[in-house]
Amino acid sequence: AASAWLKGITTDASLAAAKAGVDKAVSAVVNATAQRGTLADGYIRDAVVFADANGNGVLDAGEAQTKTDAQGNFTLTGGSGALISIGGVDIATGSAVNGSFKAPAGSTMISPLTTLVHSVASSGNLSTAQAEALVKTKLGISDKVNLSSFDPIAAAVKTDASTDDKAMALKVQSLAAQVNTVMGQVGAVLSGAGVTQGSDGGANAATNALANLITKAEDKVDLGSSDTAKQIVKGAAET
Repeated sequence: AASAWLKGITTDASLAAAKAGVDKAVSAVVNATAQRGTLADGYIRDAVVFADANGNGVLDAGEAQTKTDAQGNFTLTGGSGALISIGGVDIATGSAVNGSFKAPAGSTMISPLTTLVHSVASSGNLSTAQAEALVKTKLGISDKVNLSSFDPIAAAVKTDASTDDKAMALKVQSLAAQVNTVMGQVGAVLSGAGVTQGSDGGANAATNALANLITKAEDKVDLGSSDTAKQIVKGAAET
């Protein structure tokens, strides 16, 4: 079949048509394996995003990787495993992003909340669905929200969104900011006290301690409470 196809290429026009056909076929294969998504605390540009195939949390040779564009969007071709971001710049503030965010495999959104879901799933030996349901219950997020794909910033400014939908979007974004504050501020305390090494180590320890708190809490968790912050620091120091 291939030799017959090649014999049919006899003119410049047929060569151009054949090339276009090959390009289209290659594009179809690439698109079929490409994963598109968004990285956001605020939207984050110029961040590395990779699929953590071996689950060690580190970008290794051969693992699929890409970079976010000017709007925080990314297209990752190939790869498997959880999604992890490294660095980048917050497009709203222009500030460099230190550390990383994570999301369960198959997510189209990477954010502080997906980072928390990933940590809850890992620390509590839960499925992604179970971990997300637990996070939403303990933080008071509607069951209608799918954290692995929900973009609260975009949802909050949709012109046709209902008042309730906008309110929920704003709540989710506020909670994401609070989780990020836990990762940053509590992580800095842990790093400064020598409990962990580096800012990312502190952020990871803070996230894991928050995940453990959410897993064990009988009631809702108030991320703005000083008592919650103290429990997170205590929990991280004890691990």
